Amino acid sequence: MKRIATFTKPCCVSWVGILATSSTSLPLPPSPPKRTSPFNPSGPFGPGTSSRCRSPLDHSCSTRCRVGPSSSGPGAFAFSPKIVYHKRAMIIFIYGDDGPRLKTKLLQLTTQFTTKFDTTGLNLASFYNSPPAMGELVGALTYPDVLQAVMSSPFLSEKRMVIVHNLMDGLKKDDAIMWADGLAKTPSSTILVLVDNLDPTKVEKHELFKRLKDGAEVHTYAEVKREGAALYSWLIDEAKKQGAQLSLSVATDLATRVGDDAWQLQNELAKVVAYANGAAITTTMLDLLVQSSSESNIFAFVDAISQRDAKNALRLLATERAAGSVDFYLLTMLARQIRILLQICVLLADEPGAAADVAKRLSLHPFVAGKATSQAKRFTLLQLLNLHQLLVKLDHDAKTGGLDAGLAVDRLVAEMLAI
Repeated sequence: MKRIATFTKPCCVSWVGILATSSTSLPLPPSPPKRTSPFNPSGPFGPGTSSRCRSPLDHSCSTRCRVGPSSSGPGAFAFSPKIVYHKRAMIIFIYGDDGPRLKTKLLQLTTQFTTKFDTTGLNLASFYNSPPAMGELVGALTYPDVLQAVMSSPFLSEKRMVIVHNLMDGLKKDDAIMWADGLAKTPSSTILVLVDNLDPTKVEKHELFKRLKDGAEVHTYAEVKREGAALYSWLIDEAKKQGAQLSLSVATDLATRVGDDAWQLQNELAKVVAYANGAAITTTMLDLLVQSSSESNIFAFVDAISQRDAKNALRLLATERAAGSVDFYLLTMLARQIRILLQICVLLADEPGAAADVAKRLSLHPFVAGKATSQAKRFTLLQLLNLHQLLVKLDHDAKTGGLDAGLAVDRLVAEMLAI
């Protein structure tokens, strides 16, 4: 009597062996045709060979199959499966609109990876959907290039890491499905990190995220809006964590120079902390090390004018010119600031209780709105209207050659201080 033994697994090739109970040896069946694994094109499924087979549904198993003579009896043909279960490939999402914390988390992951698996850096690849930071070795963000990097085997290491920046930014649904299908085949030897500096709700609604999130490691960093006292307190705490002392007045000065960009503030603070070397941070150190943004300088400049502080205002004007700002640019920035002050003054005149809604009503950044609102309160509506009328005349004269741009700026500043 002959018995039929069948081994079947959804993710593997099924084989049927005929086991003979008689002592007569049966000839071995012909060798099955060589087949190519979609995950290992060079690995044939043939007699006496091993190959890995994965489930196309959940990637939950790998099977090493061997076909050859069985020890169960002479002439017998047997299928001897060796099933090894492995974890799903590691896919990590890092997303949110808090850029500094995103970069900190990514740096933490890459440092851990290079320390544990790849001290040479040969198994770390980055792809960008936007210009990379200076000095970074990166690849183009195209589907074939990224998939090739993801599917490649590590070089003299257990793992490789592939980082893809801002893939979901502008990616259409049909393309997202294609990317998701490809990235779902990420081998267990690759750590895939998807970094998107986008609003968390936008990422979580994206087709790519919805298709890959199950089983993935997810890190979300929503931006925390800081301004005024909260911003200064955060700077003081950050300095303390780095072993430095930062007073409230110096923290205020730093925020005024740099603005409320958290990433830039952290970079500037790190420079000053390193220079202070444990000593208290002073305004002199800020003067030496911190490059103020032009917009921040204009805020400080108009602040000095609104307080009728001629000495400080003229010092800031000289600093801007020494930094290379041309007079036409200064005239444009002053014009913008005067128009913002005028808009705020008109809004508050019509709706005195609207001070908290200035940013939303005038489509301004909260930091800009907060600074400008405090400045606008030091001018009357009539004063700002007169300044705007003068500004229009000076701008026309400067652009038509009737007046030097530098003299136009000086006259506008003099008129603002004389109010």
